[in-house]
Formats: sequence, structure tokens, C-alpha cells
Amino acid sequence: MKNLLKLSLVTLMTLSLNSCNHDDDSSSAEVSITVTDVNGNNYQTVTIGAQVWTTTNFKATQLNDGTPIELFDFTPNDNDWFDNSRTSSMYVKPSTSDLSNMYPDPLPEDFYGYVYSRGAINSGKLAPAGWRVPTLADFQTLRANLSATYGAANVSTSLRSQTDWFPNDLTSNLSNFTALPNGYCTVVGNATGAPAIATFMTRNEISATDHNIVQLIPSENDVLIIEEDSRFCGGVRLIQE
Repeated sequence: MKNLLKLSLVTLMTLSLNSCNHDDDSSSAEVSITVTDVNGNNYQTVTIGAQVWTTTNFKATQLNDGTPIELFDFTPNDNDWFDNSRTSSMYVKPSTSDLSNMYPDPLPEDFYGYVYSRGAINSGKLAPAGWRVPTLADFQTLRANLSATYGAANVSTSLRSQTDWFPNDLTSNLSNFTALPNGYCTVVGNATGAPAIATFMTRNEISATDHNIVQLIPSENDVLIIEEDSRFCGGVRLIQE
């Protein structure tokens, strides 16, 4: 009887320990998050500090309520972007120049995602539910996290993809943010700057005519926070609410 009692106690303790170990494993496991936009495009994510970011640029052609976003196709003397992009939801296809000759075929038009107007950002309807266009403070938090982890001299390289940049310098992408050099569009809607500069929109407006954008370039170690005319626009990364 005593032996039976001892065996029962050992069995209970073993089951209890196994249960605790199982709980610990499940709580520490990383959850993979995939974001889907209104057009069915899927975006993978990465966790950096307490933030969850998408790892590719946004490329929906509709707002999250199904309203079409106007495509602006630059031609000389077309003032539509210059006159209306601050208030209308518009997008531009970035240049897909392959200056490093890395690919045998032309790059798809959405390789870098799309460039969105200030009006699209201000609509509040760009991101899927539970996600949003980042603020300047979000990028500053990201920069601080990377500086603390990899050193201030490695912030830009830790964000930039290891391929597709021209010149293709020694980027590390240690953060797995995988920033591609999507370029930017000028105040008249002309897409340029790819594949040498990455430009991201923020929600921050300085005035009725100016806003904050964020850029990464190979010659700078840090994230560049720039005040620009709000018709000068870039791509969009999403951050989880």
C-alpha cells in the first residue's frame, strides 16, 4: 500500500511538471503574424522591441472600405498630383530600375510596394483593422531599439535588405526589417531615387503644406528624419496597433 501511494505521488508530480513545461513552452513560442490587405496581398511581420512591423511595403490599390485609390501615372505638365495629392487618395508606382543587374527579368511593378499621397495617409483608411501607418514617434522608438541593440553606427545597415541596393554596400538587415530602396516621388508625382534610397511616410504633418518623412541611404549610419513638402511622398510600412 505504501509503495502504491509513493508511485501515485510520483506520477502526479511528473504529470504536474510536464504540464508546467508545456505551459512554459507555449508562452515563450513566437507567434507568426501575417497581415492581409483589402486586395488580398499578404505581408509578413517582424517584432523589434515591443513593436510589430510589416517586412514589406504596402501595395493595396483600394482603401480598407473598398474605395479605389487613384493611380497617378506621371507625364510632363500633368498637375494632378501637385494640385490634389494633399487631399486625395492617390498612389504612384516606384521606378523599378535594376541598376545592379541582379535579376534576369524586369522587376514586377509592385516590387517596392507603392508610394502613397498625403491624402491617402490622412484618409485613415489605408491600413487593415488592427494596423496603422506609423507615427514619427514609432520610427524614433525603432531607431532607439536598434541603436541599443546593434550600436548607433549600425542602425541604417540593420534595417536595409542585403540585396537590391545600388551601390550594394555591406548592409546586414540584422533586424529583419528588410527595407528595400523604393525611392520617392517628387512634388509633381515623378517616381525616382530607386534603388538607392528608401523613403517611408509617417502620419505626422508639420503644417498644411509640410510633413515628416523617414529615409535610409547607404552613406548615412542613422535613420534620417526629414521635413518636406507634403506632396513629396514615399512608401508605407505598417505597425500593429
